[in-house]
Amino acid sequence: FIFLYAAKDVRFDSDLSSMSYHSDEFKNKEEQLTGINPKKEKYIYLFATDKNYETACAKNFQLFEKLTELKTKGEIKNFLSSAQFLIPDDIKTKRGKQWSDFWDKKKSGTFEIINKTADSIGFSNSAFVNFQKWVNRENAPDAGNGMLLKAIGLDNLVEIEKNKSTFISTLVVKDESLNSVKEQLRNINDLEIFDRAEMATSLLALVKNDFNYILWISASIVFFTLLLIY
Repeated sequence: FIFLYAAKDVRFDSDLSSMSYHSDEFKNKEEQLTGINPKKEKYIYLFATDKNYETACAKNFQLFEKLTELKTKGEIKNFLSSAQFLIPDDIKTKRGKQWSDFWDKKKSGTFEIINKTADSIGFSNSAFVNFQKWVNRENAPDAGNGMLLKAIGLDNLVEIEKNKSTFISTLVVKDESLNSVKEQLRNINDLEIFDRAEMATSLLALVKNDFNYILWISASIVFFTLLLIY
């Protein structure tokens, strides 16, 4: 009877954070290695995907702008994205026009002042030729973004296949801001949000009913076995 009385308080716990114990020392080491406080912060993975590379790239850049806004507001701690290096073509064209519009009005006067000053202090006539070429965008090479991403270790954030391009971003968010941040990110079309803790909790919740059923069956078998024996 004591067993039956206490059994009513047995419940299935789908919260992973309460299903294991870690010492303070272990938590501190984890924070040092991962850069996050696992007790207060979460890693979230974001996927911008499309069959067309430019469309996926544009989605990734839109996400980057939103994450930048959230970080500025203090709603997220940090994020990692390839969008700083993989700029959509329409953004490149727009920025190129802004560059040209700015320098078309200023470069003649700027070059004249630089050349006069350089000559007066003994610099070679060709000392600032590369600067002038840079301003004029002469022979501007392709950024070689693929090699750049690989060199800085961000190539794993981009996956390009024949019929699909995927850009991955990661962010660190405090637990109290998690739901708000997810809600804002869901406003971006076709963006997939992956929260490992949420996924694991959902999978555990799926087996909740089966767990409770097995629990009651097992408890009943034990009870009736003891009843028959004694």
